[in-house]
Amino acid sequence: MNRTRLALAGAFLALALIGTVTLSGSATAQSASPTTTVVSSRTIKIGIGDSSLGRVMVDGSGMTLYMFARDRYNVSFCDGQCLVAWPPMMLRSNQTLADVELSGGLRRSRLSYALRDDGSRQVTYNGWPLYYWFRDTKPGDVRGQWVNDIWWVMTEDGSPNTARVASAP
Repeated sequence: MNRTRLALAGAFLALALIGTVTLSGSATAQSASPTTTVVSSRTIKIGIGDSSLGRVMVDGSGMTLYMFARDRYNVSFCDGQCLVAWPPMMLRSNQTLADVELSGGLRRSRLSYALRDDGSRQVTYNGWPLYYWFRDTKPGDVRGQWVNDIWWVMTEDGSPNTARVASAP
């Protein structure tokens, strides 16, 4: 395991032990470099998948996508340590919205991006910037639902599913 992976694993462990996420309230990422999910092909895929909460928005690997209640229309307020626990779905520098493949009835007219302070572009749907939860480990996991009463899965109509879940993340 290389040093970068060890450092990242240590950061995740620290967050897991603390059990909380620090939120700064800044409109976009400062100098923090967001953790992103590496996409092996040029196309980013967003669709609908099944979970214990019903049908939810997922990426091409079936991993659940979330929204943050403090965000505003195409503006992310998650930065710093928040980005460690909630990696954003990002467009790579050579990608455009045309490289995002939608399925499951999702509409292209609702697809956009939030421009972050560092110039990177976070994918949004229906105005909500999209995130992953670092504790979700397999397709269908929804462990990020209701974290801190401000994180929710995205439904198939592009709105937050604010249903409480029986088990804590």
